[in-house]
Amino acid sequence: GGLSRLNASTQMVKRAYIIGVEAESISKQLECESVICENMKKAVEQATEDSSLGDVVLLAPAASSFDQYDNFERRGEDFIFQVERVIEGAKKSKTV
Repeated sequence: GGLSRLNASTQMVKRAYIIGVEAESISKQLECESVICENMKKAVEQATEDSSLGDVVLLAPAASSFDQYDNFERRGEDFIFQVERVIEGAKKSKTV
């Protein structure tokens, strides 16, 4: 039970950014460094700030997010939206 199957895959994970009502519980169970974030926007912003060129930022849900989203499709759409927002911001800052 728990996150034991997930922990088997965390050797390559530098840091997990966790959202949702179960974030604290999930953070305690993970065998990698983790940061609890208020929402997807904050998680993507923090991951962007912490990442280096060549790093991968991956949406890997460990549990449902019904406290923040109606369904998994909406959660994925929000992740894409937040990543695109960061990319657009980076493009604008390079042209200024």
